[in-house]
Amino acid sequence: MTVIVNVFARLREQLGTSAWTESVPEGTTSRQLVKVLSEREAAISELENVLRVAVNDEWVQKDRILEDGDEVALLTPVSGG
Repeated sequence: MTVIVNVFARLREQLGTSAWTESVPEGTTSRQLVKVLSEREAAISELENVLRVAVNDEWVQKDRILEDGDEVALLTPVSGG
């Protein structure tokens, strides 16, 4: 199955893209997706433990089972001042 991965801010800059499609096995969780991406991309690996995940514009727990066509957003912590 295929999901769309969206990244923002620092990750978008480091990866050089804001979105791509990712093929994953059926039954993949958002946690497993982040793990696979972090093994491939150092920028994601550095933030793996602090990333927030949204699926189809809703915050989710990291063990949310993904479905074909889901849009997964990886969001980094934000600080303000």
